Amino acid sequence: MLGKKTGCSSDVARMLAVFVVLFAFTFSAPSSAQSTASPVTIDFIDDRIAVISADPEIDDASRSVAIELLHRAKDALSIRTQRAASLESMEATAQSVDRALADIESRRLELATEPEELGDGIPIEELEARLAVLEAEREAFQDQLSKLRDDSASLSGRGEAIADEVISARTDVAQLLEANELVPEPPEAPVEAARWLLARASLLERQSAIADLQRELETLPARQSLAAARIDLLSAEIARVDETIVLYRLRLSESALDRAEIAIELARADVARFEAAEPELRQLADGNLGLAMEARAAIVRRAALEQLLLDSEREATALSQSNETVRLVLGAGRLSDETAALLKTVRSSLPDQSEISAALFESERQRGDLQLQLIVWLDELRALDAPSIGQQADAASAERQHLVDVRRSTLEALIEGARQESELLSEHELVLSELGQQAGELSSLVDRRLVWLRTSERVNWSWLDRVPQGLAWVLSPSSWVNAIGAIFA
Repeated sequence: MLGKKTGCSSDVARMLAVFVVLFAFTFSAPSSAQSTASPVTIDFIDDRIAVISADPEIDDASRSVAIELLHRAKDALSIRTQRAASLESMEATAQSVDRALADIESRRLELATEPEELGDGIPIEELEARLAVLEAEREAFQDQLSKLRDDSASLSGRGEAIADEVISARTDVAQLLEANELVPEPPEAPVEAARWLLARASLLERQSAIADLQRELETLPARQSLAAARIDLLSAEIARVDETIVLYRLRLSESALDRAEIAIELARADVARFEAAEPELRQLADGNLGLAMEARAAIVRRAALEQLLLDSEREATALSQSNETVRLVLGAGRLSDETAALLKTVRSSLPDQSEISAALFESERQRGDLQLQLIVWLDELRALDAPSIGQQADAASAERQHLVDVRRSTLEALIEGARQESELLSEHELVLSELGQQAGELSSLVDRRLVWLRTSERVNWSWLDRVPQGLAWVLSPSSWVNAIGAIFA
């Protein structure tokens, strides 16, 4: 909230400055800029192109040059039409901002309510399908949020850019007027007439650009408010989707844990059942119990990793928002006590680089260990298909086949879970890398700027004017006599 307040106040100050510039330029335009003896429109230029093209008395070289100049004049006038369409869209957005903000606030209130609870009895396959849809929706929201932030950053600097464009347009107008001041009417020569029309078209385009930029500037505050509200709403949408994703993942984890607990109980029953059997069956039963317990531990580990990944993504999002706030503050060129305190708060709350590096190293280590374990499980699964285990014909073949089938299903679940866990670890490493990079850049940026940014007004050098008077007083004996007399009076 502090960041938004600071950015808004600095933008308002820049807006006021730009309005002053536009006011000066708009009302100081030379009156001769409005006096065009001949109409300069696209239709008029098209007529001139047709006349020059059909005039047999004009040589080919002059005709080619004149037509090229006239097409450039048409292009200059076309810019006005294109800009007008864009301006209409901006003004329509600004005029409808109140309704849009009301709709956004209504949606925010809806999102503030508690998410719906999942009903009982939902099949695992349906839960997984819904979770996939939610994760795709969250990714789309993140893409939209990134685009909105880029657009908002462009709007933040647009006010100053408009001022620069107005100055440039005003300079162009002055130069065009000066160049055409002595030629109020188009010359008769085709090339010179075309060159005159090009200058007049460019003049009209530059004059209209000043007015259009003023119109655009008037829409900026409303468009910035709308952009900020849309960013807040999309962030709330992502937060709601995250809450729902957590619910689905918890339900899936609970279901997976329930199945894992059942598998452990069945494996323990097999251990007790084959306790007095031949060594091979006992080893199979004991191994199945160990694998079942490993499967349960893997489920718990994946659930914790999913939550850790979600927390890291939220931290990265918050850091991006802090980065945007800091750049808005630094863009103002000076600090107030409030914004200086804000920068210090941001700096102190940045994640520790060493902790991020340690977490990244640990994640890479875990993923490496997981890949090694995955190789072992894949080898065990291939070994189960060997004839020596699955296809012996003796009295214990049915019991052996039962234990082999249990081990195969458990290994398949472990292998699939390991692949999912490896993907989660890879995603977490990407988020950690991005988090570390952002934290390092933001820390460096804040550290560099906090040293020299002003936190007070500029020094008033008018005191230098009073130095001679002060020195004259110090060097005057009468001044000291009067001072001593006042002290001992």
